[in-house]
Amino acid sequence: MATVTPLKKQRRHRLLLIAGLGLVLLVALVFLVANSDRDEAPTVTGPASTPVPVAPETHVPDNPYVKPFGQTVRIAEAYEVTMEAPEKLTSSDTSAGELGVRSVSVAVLIKNDTEQALDARAARINATFNGGPTSNVWDTDKGVGMFVVPQIQPGATGRAEYGFSLPVEAEGDLRVEIRIGMSTDIAVFYGRA
Repeated sequence: MATVTPLKKQRRHRLLLIAGLGLVLLVALVFLVANSDRDEAPTVTGPASTPVPVAPETHVPDNPYVKPFGQTVRIAEAYEVTMEAPEKLTSSDTSAGELGVRSVSVAVLIKNDTEQALDARAARINATFNGGPTSNVWDTDKGVGMFVVPQIQPGATGRAEYGFSLPVEAEGDLRVEIRIGMSTDIAVFYGRA
């Protein structure tokens, strides 16, 4: 039987240490290479995996799902969505939500081009300001945060106001995304607020 001398133990520990460090470096290198494309702006995909830039910038490439406030986007092959430019929102006593430095509201119009009534609560709204998150604001006195008519009948247009709390007083880039129901289509509206 071979005896293990202290020198052999020390060599074995060094080899295990070097092998372990090498493995850690290899894993780190693989992680960096696999995630090297993450420095690009985050994207939202529309039908047929059309990339849509959503990072804050003033110019957005021509894309049927990304429009400035005031224009119309057709999503899910069934709904025409228009989002009006943001307006200052002065909260009332009935407002709820995390109120930041200032708040804005946007009016959303959805035209239902299907043959079935649309539950307006199926609209999902998300906003960013200068690339960071916003908080939702609801105000029942002003009708902010809800559709006036909860069902949008075929051929009809429903209107709702949505409020967002912004973290700074200075004007910046506001982007608002809307998705209806389970559709993978996302309309993105952008502009200064």
